[in-house]
Amino acid sequence: MSAGWTHFVEEQQRLAQRLDDRQGIADSYGVMGWVEEFLGNYQRALNCFNKRLMLSRALGNQRGIAYALRGLGETATALGMYDEADAWLNEALTIFLQLGDRRYAAQLWNDLGVLAYDVNKPGVAESYFQLSLTTYRSVNDRHGIVKLLLNLSRLLLLQGEFSGAAAYQEEAAQQIRGLADKLLLASIWSNRARLARHNREWTDAESAVTQALRLRRDLNHRPGVVEDLEQFADVAFANLHATRAVCLWSAAERFRRVMHMAVPPCEQTFHVQQIESVRLHLAPAEFDAAWRTGQSMSWEQATTYAIGE
Repeated sequence: MSAGWTHFVEEQQRLAQRLDDRQGIADSYGVMGWVEEFLGNYQRALNCFNKRLMLSRALGNQRGIAYALRGLGETATALGMYDEADAWLNEALTIFLQLGDRRYAAQLWNDLGVLAYDVNKPGVAESYFQLSLTTYRSVNDRHGIVKLLLNLSRLLLLQGEFSGAAAYQEEAAQQIRGLADKLLLASIWSNRARLARHNREWTDAESAVTQALRLRRDLNHRPGVVEDLEQFADVAFANLHATRAVCLWSAAERFRRVMHMAVPPCEQTFHVQQIESVRLHLAPAEFDAAWRTGQSMSWEQATTYAIGE
């Protein structure tokens, strides 16, 4: 997603303002919120969704209110604002259920599952994911089905249940055939890399995460790029390239900090352990130098360094 999208939405917003179209203005803030969230500009996204919520409440537009609440909930989850996310997502779910919108209810159950996954409540996460998956199957939404299969795969992998995780991954790979969705395809590759890392198949892991990172880089999906850089760092360390691993961990850490993108509680221990393990393999001066290098990398430099282009 390029700056062209932002410019287009801004033009639509200015048109709505000239026409005094309050519904159009509210909708434009919603679209801008999704663009900013996609790009990892989470604080801007929150601002946009809040404006849409305010305008939608003034207009009495229940669907607009629910859309805004969902955007706020997703963004708050990425920012680590878990209590706020839970409140916003549940309020949005209540409205969509009242409207009888099963497809959007499925999206909210998925969002609540992601939230539960992040805060390390796997049982709750699985319940929400299964409910969402069942609903997506009932409306034959293949994009939604693939997304849920991948979320369930990642959840089972977190619990050490590799065979179940692999089965969900395989079904997702079958379901995505024929779908022109590069971001979803990137998620397939990224999850394949996680499975390979679990089995210590480092060559396969590097190949898969390379495919994922190329797609996300081209789409400018920065939250996904950060996760892929962290996978590259893990692979580098496993291959005894400690300096490379430190550079990649450092770059990812800075990008998270710039975006205010939280490390989910369920993954925090792993993150700390990996960085501390790498630290033990380098002299303090070497570690510090590599860390400074990573901190100075641009997005383009970090992705190019990871892929080796």
